[in-house]
Amino acid sequence: LASMIGQQKAEMLEPLIHRCISIAEDVSYLGVNDKLYPDVAKQRKNAGKVEQIIPEAVLQCKAQGKPWYKIRFNNELEKLSRTEKLDALNQMLNVIIGMASVFPDIIMAVDWYKFLGDMKEALNISGTWMISADDFKSVVKAKAQAMAQQQQIAAQEQAAGASQKMAAGRLNDAKARQVPGQGGGNGQAGAGPLNG
Repeated sequence: LASMIGQQKAEMLEPLIHRCISIAEDVSYLGVNDKLYPDVAKQRKNAGKVEQIIPEAVLQCKAQGKPWYKIRFNNELEKLSRTEKLDALNQMLNVIIGMASVFPDIIMAVDWYKFLGDMKEALNISGTWMISADDFKSVVKAKAQAMAQQQQIAAQEQAAGASQKMAAGRLNDAKARQVPGQGGGNGQAGAGPLNG
């Protein structure tokens, strides 16, 4: 069912919506560009109709050729489609976990940030609690650098401890090789005469 709904959206509904928005934009139904029509924009502002003026962010997206809106469907069929997608993602996660138990490095083949984004979209969550991809990469990089620094410090401490043990071992060996001093004066020990 999800694939059929997706095909209908991609081939019929979305092109139709894009065309309707394009027509509405051509007749200035979506707002006034204050750069092209400053007098009209001023009249709208004075009349308290600020919502009829195109926002600056939208104008910048248009100037750069970027999409300035995103279509979101909100109905029961869309909810069903998202539910099926969420079930599929959960199944894929279970597959990855199972494979990781045999081959742990397989988890590096997954872009977990994008995976989380797909889960968030399937749940239809619009909160701002999720950081951007660049911020996430910065956090991961900083954590890796901190771990590398800790490992370097631990290696230096281990090397220093090994050097101290080696020095102590050499000192003990040197002491063990020393010949203990002989006591007594300058006299020489000899055999006395035998009395017959």
